[in-house]
Amino acid sequence: RFAVEVCRELGIHAQAARQVVPMAAQFMRLAGVQGTDTPPESIDRRAVAACLLAGFADQVARRLDRGTLRCELVHGRRGTLARESVVQTAVLLVAGEVTEIGGRAGEVTTVLGMCTAIDEALLDEVFPGDLRVEEVAALDAAAKRVSVRRRRLFRDLVLEDREAGEATSDAAVAILVQEVREGRCRIRRWDDAVEQFIRKVNAMARLFPELGVHPIDAEAREMLLEQMVHGCRTLKAVRELDPWPTLRAWRQPEQLAALEQLFPDRLMMPNGRRARITYHEDGSASIAARIQELFGIERNITIADGRMPLRIEVLAPNHRPIQVTDDLSRFWEVTYPEIKPALSRRYPKHEWR
Repeated sequence: RFAVEVCRELGIHAQAARQVVPMAAQFMRLAGVQGTDTPPESIDRRAVAACLLAGFADQVARRLDRGTLRCELVHGRRGTLARESVVQTAVLLVAGEVTEIGGRAGEVTTVLGMCTAIDEALLDEVFPGDLRVEEVAALDAAAKRVSVRRRRLFRDLVLEDREAGEATSDAAVAILVQEVREGRCRIRRWDDAVEQFIRKVNAMARLFPELGVHPIDAEAREMLLEQMVHGCRTLKAVRELDPWPTLRAWRQPEQLAALEQLFPDRLMMPNGRRARITYHEDGSASIAARIQELFGIERNITIADGRMPLRIEVLAPNHRPIQVTDDLSRFWEVTYPEIKPALSRRYPKHEWR
């Protein structure tokens, strides 16, 4: 009879179950016509599982954990074991039905139904050429450490993954550099000061080719990272790295001295303040200064023996930007006379020339 409620508790599709008997009878008749031996005997559950595995090999799944119904399937897919399934204790299974269910927010849930428990021995029996063992260097997401992982796989589905020893230095470098490059691991001391140093080096390479300084381009950055992380095995060790010894070791002492002289970090203003010079990725440089700090400077400011002009962000007394200019002479001739009356009334205690 296959009552719906009873079948649901057992994880059986009632309508499909009702069709089993007539279909089985039909197969038996066909077998009899063809002279196949069909004596009545008990069902071989393993043979049934092997048949299902042969027919649905691309729907083999492995439970990700015992606490949830999440599964990983062949071809890198993810799914969830149906709640009414009777094989919830199985680690490996083959799904006879894969259903995608759309949610309200547009997400899609893949549900695995009509599942049968299997084991690795059955996989090896039905598909002897599709089981393999490999050892690869990989990052352990839990330990945050690079090691050799020994994996047993059915096609591309990982059946077991465990640590199998220490990774080589070259393998660890490649993995850790990729983590840094893709933003999953940040070297804490690789800050704006490091980027400013790199931009200064690149400016010197461009403006002073006679000094023989090579720029730090994308390829050089990769080499820097590889040299820095050499010997590291963990993400923690990478995060705690100090980039400065490696950065400075790439330059000869006389080149470093020329860098500091030609491309200083700060510029002495007429009022004695040391304005910070910002070096930009596009190769330019700039300072920010209040109008009063620019009094007495009639022409454009340059550094690097006059080869690099500074862009100036002119600030009001409240440090809010008024104008960004590459032509200080024009600012004094055109812009300053226009803004002076309003600013002098707003800030009467400041000097106005």
